[in-house]
Amino acid sequence: MTYCVAMSLEAGMLFASDSRTNAGVDQIARFSKMRVIAHEGDRLMVTLSSGNLSITQNALNMLEERSRAGDNSLSLYNATSMFDVARLIGDSLREAKSRDGPYLMQSNIDSSASFLVGGQIHGEPPPDGAGGAELLAQILGELFEVDDAPDAGEADAGLVYVTDVQAAGDKVKGIEFPESSSVVNTYPIGALADSKNKELAQEFVDLVTGDAGQQVLADAGFAKP
Repeated sequence: MTYCVAMSLEAGMLFASDSRTNAGVDQIARFSKMRVIAHEGDRLMVTLSSGNLSITQNALNMLEERSRAGDNSLSLYNATSMFDVARLIGDSLREAKSRDGPYLMQSNIDSSASFLVGGQIHGEPPPDGAGGAELLAQILGELFEVDDAPDAGEADAGLVYVTDVQAAGDKVKGIEFPESSSVVNTYPIGALADSKNKELAQEFVDLVTGDAGQQVLADAGFAKP
């Protein structure tokens, strides 16, 4: 299990991930799930990975190799928007899964993998209004762009989140069934009692639970409890 979280705050962006990995019940190791891609004065990007470690690291390594090729093709170091960066990582993730996934499946190894991506590129204009709700919507858009989607062509049908169906648009057809109402994921939110920046933490809670934040989540397919 990998735990990753990314937040967009007025003071900047916050990324955190665990470093534990395991290959069995008692074979535990440490491996950073965070990778920082930086070019001073030009760009700073962060990826957090979860799922199959081989798939995620292959996807990132392929991008790094192609970025060093020296040609004019789109890469992590010449992309002019974070949308392009998210698309590059998503394409590389699908390529790695398409190539290695079937072989992993032969050994009953789950090839599921996903990324959280964020950062800043010099010269890229902020979202219209540059408000918290717009930034939250941008993060959600990049997450769904990179995450393993139900329209990846890997199955004819499957159980997915409502948010995945909504993000896929017309590419998939969602079918509701009564039993789904008894299996609901809840996402609690709150400021820590011993937070070093309680006011900023509470501002983020207020953003997510307020009208603007709730509208962003509703547009993405999340429902109220």
